[in-house]
Amino acid sequence: MEREEEEEEEEEEGRGGEDDEGAEGEAEAGPEGGAAGAGADDDDDGGGADDDDDDEDADDEDDADDEDDDDDGGRVAARFLALQRALSEQLRALPPPGPPVALVYAPLEYAWDPHSRFVRRFLRGPRAVLFVGMNPGPFGMAQTGVPFGEAWHVREWLRVGGSVLKPPREHPKRPVLGLRCPRAEVSGSRFWGLIRSLCPEPRSFFRHCFVHNLCPLLFLAESGRNVPPPELRAPHREPLLAACGRALVATVLALGVRLVVALGKVAEARARRALREAGLAVPVRGIPHPSPRNPPPPTAAGRARPGPGCGSSACCGCWGWARTGGARPGDRGYRGYRGLRIMNKDNGDIEDIEDEDNEDIEDIEDN
Repeated sequence: MEREEEEEEEEEEGRGGEDDEGAEGEAEAGPEGGAAGAGADDDDDGGGADDDDDDEDADDEDDADDEDDDDDGGRVAARFLALQRALSEQLRALPPPGPPVALVYAPLEYAWDPHSRFVRRFLRGPRAVLFVGMNPGPFGMAQTGVPFGEAWHVREWLRVGGSVLKPPREHPKRPVLGLRCPRAEVSGSRFWGLIRSLCPEPRSFFRHCFVHNLCPLLFLAESGRNVPPPELRAPHREPLLAACGRALVATVLALGVRLVVALGKVAEARARRALREAGLAVPVRGIPHPSPRNPPPPTAAGRARPGPGCGSSACCGCWGWARTGGARPGDRGYRGYRGLRIMNKDNGDIEDIEDEDNEDIEDIEDN
């Protein structure tokens, strides 16, 4: 019974609370399910801090490769991290949100080490496409500091390490275990599982794309339930989301973003509002959140088809994503990442984010 109650209380990372009712299940870790247990030993430190030194050699090799990238790449990453720091300071200065919130986790503070490593590794210059979720989930970014960052994909595929400390106050049902967290949110395993199925190497995806959460805070009720930002009381919700919206605008400008892809209805609405109020003509495309509560939409013949990710066609179909090109990773003739195809959920039209021969993204249109 306790397990069922916990599942009813859980919310997935990046969800805003309006697009999906109810809660998400947990997943045991592993590459097929995209969760965080395969190859993860228990942390014997017992303190919750995750001093993940196992991947340091690989980290150093990858970081050395980063030095060969464009010179302005480091400046873009530094600018983005400065914006994140500034937003954290603004949100810290806000008054406590009050009921139903009992605790607030700020992973950009206690998990800054892996977060900054993730940014410096994969934000090596301007990015045309920005995927935006709403806020951290208790078993994703709240554990690793990486958006949709369930631990297995962060450690084993993104190859991001670092020390994760403890938040000042911790809920006993939502302990921060860092990169060795044995539980994983389905949304994170679905998101990175799909990207991994499309792009055998992470850098193929990050060549033109980046991933970000609009709000960097996790709100927990007394029971440990995730409180989505729309459920906050208006006197706290509006100043908080306004600050997050301004930070999103600054991020779009700093990264040279040409298309925002919002995961979930609330993230889409807030992104549209922030960019509209700032007078930015950057298109926003909304796709359903990668939650098991989101059923796959009808597939229009000749328009879209479910993709291959996570071992489940429903997983990828529910996002309206399909792989362009015929070959799958591992097939003869497969040439790497070719792009993402996004189905407009309102009219079924297809918009392609193409990486033609791994050179340029072509024809991102605001239809």
